[in-house]
Formats: sequence, structure tokens, C-alpha cells
Amino acid sequence: MSIRLHNLDFNYKDQKVITNLSLEIADGGILCVMGESGCGKTTLLGILTGRLKPENGEIQGISGKRIGMVFQENRLLEEFSAESNILLGCDRGFYPLDGEDSRHWKKAEKRKHIDEHLKLVGLEEASKEKVKNLSGGMKRRVAIVRAMMSDCDILVMDEPFQGLDARNRRKAIEYIRRYKGDRTLLLVTHEKEDAERLGGVLFQMS
Repeated sequence: MSIRLHNLDFNYKDQKVITNLSLEIADGGILCVMGESGCGKTTLLGILTGRLKPENGEIQGISGKRIGMVFQENRLLEEFSAESNILLGCDRGFYPLDGEDSRHWKKAEKRKHIDEHLKLVGLEEASKEKVKNLSGGMKRRVAIVRAMMSDCDILVMDEPFQGLDARNRRKAIEYIRRYKGDRTLLLVTHEKEDAERLGGVLFQMS
């Protein structure tokens, strides 16, 4: 079922942030949201994930769906390893990224698969490293892998490529394209090229 937003309004401290917004995201589709800072992109994600409630409007296709999230802040446990952060983030199960049933995986098998996916985004040497010792770009990629590996129906990513150089940005985009599966992806970016590489529909907010 597609996700439909109809005539959404959202105010913050009497200031209009989103006014009469309507859009539709195809089931399994990719929607890339762009716009100037302060136009309501992050607010839109907050509404879709249920963290914010609009003043008016209707939302269909979200209720009961499991959401994998990449926030603007990485929200990682600094004293834990990259591998352990992903393991904890997938406590409700792993999405069948490689077509494998993970329900009977033992912890060692889970860690093996996590390490394989960290390698795909260039973090093969960082899986056992505490997050506090990683660079900002490395933390960002850990957050992406955590969301991608989680057993969810919808992926929501708020500027997931922030802080990545061109090479690692391309690698992260290819990873998302390869392993998105049949999940719906809603992604905020400042770069039109990201939408083109992901093969997504571009939605401009103003």
C-alpha cells in the first residue's frame, strides 16, 4: 500500500512550518526530499514516524508499519563497538538482505553478517572499534548499516550522507540501492545527484 499525505499542516510556536502538504509515495518506491534549511524536511519525517502530530491533515499507509531510521544525529552508543550498535539496533530481527532467514541465527552468525555489511560501506577495519574512536563519516555509515539491516517495512533517512566524501557517498548510495529490497525509502538530501543515483522521485519542499 502506498503512503499518502493529504493537506498536512504543522505549526511550531505559532509559526507555520508545513502548510497544505499533499504527496504520495509508491509502495516500495524511493522519495528524495529536497529544500532549503528550515522548510520543514525534518518535520515531515517526524510526522511520518509519529514523533510529531500535525494540526490538520490525513496520513495513510503508515499505521502498523515498522520503520528503520537514520536520524540527523547518529544516535549511536559511543562506548560500544560499531558491530554491537548494529546488533542492538536489530533486536527485533534482521531484514533478509541476502535472502536468508535470520530467525535462527546465533550471535556469532549475526556478527558475521554485520561485519560483511560494514565491509560493503568501507568499514571492514572498524567493526570491533568503539564508536567514540570513529570519525564522523564512519559513524554515519554505521548508522546507515544499522537501519538497513533492521527488519522494517519503511526506511526513513534524514541526510544520511552528511559528512561523507564523494567516494564513500557513492559507496553508501550503492549499498542502499542494492539492499533496499521491497521496502519504501524516504530520504532527505541536499544533493539532486543523490536522488538520481538512487533512482528515486525528487520532491522539492519550499
